[in-house]
Amino acid sequence: MSKIISFIVIVPFMVLLIYKSILFYEFETKQRYIKDMADNVSYKVKITGILTPEEYDEFFSRLNKVSRFESYSIIFQKGRYVDGEATDWSSYSPGSTLDRGQAFMIFVKSADVPLYSRLHNGGVMSSDEKNLHFIAKAQCRIEKDY
Repeated sequence: MSKIISFIVIVPFMVLLIYKSILFYEFETKQRYIKDMADNVSYKVKITGILTPEEYDEFFSRLNKVSRFESYSIIFQKGRYVDGEATDWSSYSPGSTLDRGQAFMIFVKSADVPLYSRLHNGGVMSSDEKNLHFIAKAQCRIEKDY
């Protein structure tokens, strides 16, 4: 009798924990990969002072291999540094040239909710407060010499 109870209660609980840990590992791995991609784009802009439309298209296609991203969910901004603080943020469009000392920021947020968030919340919540998304932010100061 005790074996049957353990099979009915404990085994499904263990399976659920294993499934949740696998989904968390997948979420964390993808999150790190997206952050690395944003950092790489930021580094290219830091060195060259420009994000070409070809680099943007490559970045966008690589992001969409991981999860679904819309064009409005990738935000580029430029600003300037005053006393070590980045201020005066405005929109940046790919192809625009940045001057030495300016600030550049990229913010990325996925349109889809990962499976880990769906399992954790019991589905996709109507209010976006509890839903997890893939999010990355990278900021740099332009250091080109020419």
